[in-house]
Amino acid sequence: MAAVFHQFGDLPWELRDQIWNLAVRPACPGVHVFKLYNHKEAEDLEKMRHMVLDKDDAHVAHQLIIPDSDESDISTYLIDGGLWTACKESRHVMERRFIPNQKPEYKQLRLEEDASATGYFIGHHGVPHYFTVLPHHDLFLFQVRDLAIIDWGQIDAQIPLGSSVRGYQGRLNIAVEYKPEWGLQLGKAFPDYEDLDIYQTFLRMAMDTTASYTIWLVDHNLRRKPEIPGSRREDPMAFSAGGQRLVEVEGLHQDQWGYVKEVEVEENKPYSYMRSNSDSMAFVELVNIAAMNYWDSFETSDSLPCPIGLLGWDSH
Repeated sequence: MAAVFHQFGDLPWELRDQIWNLAVRPACPGVHVFKLYNHKEAEDLEKMRHMVLDKDDAHVAHQLIIPDSDESDISTYLIDGGLWTACKESRHVMERRFIPNQKPEYKQLRLEEDASATGYFIGHHGVPHYFTVLPHHDLFLFQVRDLAIIDWGQIDAQIPLGSSVRGYQGRLNIAVEYKPEWGLQLGKAFPDYEDLDIYQTFLRMAMDTTASYTIWLVDHNLRRKPEIPGSRREDPMAFSAGGQRLVEVEGLHQDQWGYVKEVEVEENKPYSYMRSNSDSMAFVELVNIAAMNYWDSFETSDSLPCPIGLLGWDSH
């Protein structure tokens, strides 16, 4: 089968327009993976390609980096990014779909649920690559070396893409990748885990971030059981990613999920006791309970803590 259809330009415009529209990213919420660096790591950043560029870069505390091309990237922005530069027709389709709410006269449109934001980065040979995100729908998965570098109270303002400082509601779904050692630390210390650094980090995360957002933990070791019938797959939140989905793991439906690799625990406590408090489901539950208890005890703000959710993989 030919990889190039040379007669595409001979098709009627109406048909070509339909084909271009089908090539644009699907309407379902997607996933965008960015490496997140603090500007204190400036020496490393200067050597990196694929920095997401913005006119306000000099005034923000964090820098987004597109993952290297040799890394597995599930990002939705890879689906249609090439349409910005493929030809005049494809660019016209992208501008028609995404550009209007970028202009000052369309500021109110940025508050709409399907509002889009466009960014770009410089790739190989100095060529700009454009991409589009839907801040109010999509999941922004930040790969970060150390969660402690993030000021969660200012994360909206410090990353301009899709933020409230640009007139949007903000990036309503933010994610970080879950690390198994977090749960193991809590399980080992349970019930005296309040002084653990990772516990304090997530408590600050929940308390400092506005409750209108959701912070998600993505556990790559957690998958929905294949035998679960479609009738039971009621997904309150799901994000399309590389042909699969990241789906919310609800407390009432944890029986639908299983760990690909069994959670390993130390044997200084009864195995079942430690394991029940050492996995990602237990970690998220403990953090949310702790945040609510802290808020109830000190009433530190008028708004509730930001909820911490859990996402696992679903192949269906």
